[in-house]
Amino acid sequence: MTGGYRPAAHEIGAVQLKSNDAQIIIVYQEEPHAGQMAFAKLAQPESFEARRALAKRVQDEYELPRTILVDTMEDQSRTLFSDLASPVFIMDTSGAIVAKSLWADRPQIGLAIKALVHPATLPGG
Repeated sequence: MTGGYRPAAHEIGAVQLKSNDAQIIIVYQEEPHAGQMAFAKLAQPESFEARRALAKRVQDEYELPRTILVDTMEDQSRTLFSDLASPVFIMDTSGAIVAKSLWADRPQIGLAIKALVHPATLPGG
């Protein structure tokens, strides 16, 4: 999952993996709505250290048992994958994208991971 300090982090954090065959990694990027709407009191981090501290805050506040990678201040992952606020990409072990979503939707993510890790357990699998 990519994105900033968003409720989507809670959604991805709630996805339960029932095996060690997969892992969820969050890539923390620029805040898409810093200083706006519900995020009016949230300032855009101006340094990598500040961005890293905010990512840690998200991890702590949402109690995320996930690895969080902090993107560069140039948001290189956004250039590579998507310029959306909180897209999700499911990749296989070779790094190929096998599923994607515009938003962190727990049921959709869970099904995509299950299809990748245990395809025979799905209807028609």
